Amino acid sequence: MRREIILTTGIIIVLFSALFLSPSAFAMDTRGVSENTVNIGVICDQTGPASSYGIAYIAAIRTYFKYVNDQGGIHGRKIKLFLEDDRYNIPLSMAAFKKLVYKDKVLAIFGPSGTGMTTANISIIERQKVPTISFSSSDIIFKPVKKHLFSIACSYEDLIAIAMDYITEDLKAEKPKIAFVYPDNEYGKDGLNGAIRQAGFHNVELYKEVLNFGAVDATTQILHIKRARVKFVLIHQTIGSTVALLKAARRFGYKPGFWGLGHAAHHADTVKIAKGAAEGFMGVGGFCFWYEDNPGMKNLREITLKYQPDIVKKIETNDFYPRAWVQSIVYAEAMKRAGKQLTIKGFRDAIESLKDFRTGNIGGPITYSPTNHKATNYGKVYKADVQKGLMLPITDWRKPIH
Repeated sequence: MRREIILTTGIIIVLFSALFLSPSAFAMDTRGVSENTVNIGVICDQTGPASSYGIAYIAAIRTYFKYVNDQGGIHGRKIKLFLEDDRYNIPLSMAAFKKLVYKDKVLAIFGPSGTGMTTANISIIERQKVPTISFSSSDIIFKPVKKHLFSIACSYEDLIAIAMDYITEDLKAEKPKIAFVYPDNEYGKDGLNGAIRQAGFHNVELYKEVLNFGAVDATTQILHIKRARVKFVLIHQTIGSTVALLKAARRFGYKPGFWGLGHAAHHADTVKIAKGAAEGFMGVGGFCFWYEDNPGMKNLREITLKYQPDIVKKIETNDFYPRAWVQSIVYAEAMKRAGKQLTIKGFRDAIESLKDFRTGNIGGPITYSPTNHKATNYGKVYKADVQKGLMLPITDWRKPIH
């Protein structure tokens, strides 16, 4: 009898140790987490219409986690990346998401490429509890709050608001008529809704003009805007369409204040391609460019030049690389805070614990909570330097007045 008691007690002690004292006991039961690795998925456009952005995103994520792994990883675990190309296509993004979750068993995901791709995957994100930081800045990402879906940048409406703040407060324009140029898709309509709200806050008249992605000529749109006697034009567009607007305006000697938002301001190549037509062009961005001087960008440049110097020419004129770098910092910080016993809930809760989190001024301060999955509402105003072919900052980080 005594022998049976001793044997039973020994079994209980062994089980207790296995459950509570083993450093990897919980982690081994967590999707994408082993004793030595953490699987992270990345979905972005590598060969489609937004591939110039996707190449920068992937380069930043790869470089950052190569650096992290060379420092010993996070709590002794190396980060293993699984990359998928969605070609900026909704069905392909859904297939990629399922592969990463069900086959590759990743803990969390970067992406997908855009607003439409992200919204199409919301059901699987929530059902399978996949912490996801989208590349999109649409309100749809964080309104209402989804338990496992996060944004990383200020919203499109924040960019619009900061531009209108600058026009009405800094430039002292009194009740200016402002045109909003947008594509007729989900990205464009989300921006338009924000523009309408902000026009109401600022008591300005808003003129609306559609220009779809891929447009190489904007003569009709410029003639409409000029006829409407618009003083400022907010461009919620891609590089090519933005350049088309600037060049068309120059041909007609029309010189309103042009402002780039979203993709239009995120790429200094807009200035290089438009050349003289970009004189006076301004914009609002959510992240720094490669050439800006602050502690975060200095660290980014040093690491990038060590690991991937050949990528510089492809990323130095856009802020997509710094954007994905900040996303990587957030995931790394969340894994650190979640601790050695990394779980999906612990990782998600760690993201939500970030308060006024700084990344060396690469972007504005980041704050999440259980009721707020929007990272920040800070942006910075830029102005074109045509001679240098760059967008240069003219303000520090600022958030909307309204």
